[in-house]
Amino acid sequence: MVLPTSAGRGGTPPPMPPPPGVVDDDGYASDSATTEGRGGPDRKAVWEFNWENDKWHAFDNDCQTFIESRFSRFQGDHSQKHINVKTKGFTISVDFERMTQKKQGKPDIKKVRRRLV
Repeated sequence: MVLPTSAGRGGTPPPMPPPPGVVDDDGYASDSATTEGRGGPDRKAVWEFNWENDKWHAFDNDCQTFIESRFSRFQGDHSQKHINVKTKGFTISVDFERMTQKKQGKPDIKKVRRRLV
């Protein structure tokens, strides 16, 4: 038995979920690339990486704005899924599609997330 969808009745299809790792500070998935949404326009995106034992650490302030601006571009044009970020003398490769990061010259790949605060 096939059930009709809202799109089949003239409605709009349900929205696509955000990429993995895009969460609000209360643990809910963010519904846009902007900081507007459930918490209003005053919310700010903070980019974090997963460290040992599932502890999350914010990227340094010297690259937060850069990562956020490139993520906004990625949401409009998925061809720009990788970026290189210079922070604290290191080069970090960030993959927005997989929501991961890798420090240049190191083998470890770590998860990243975007948290609205």
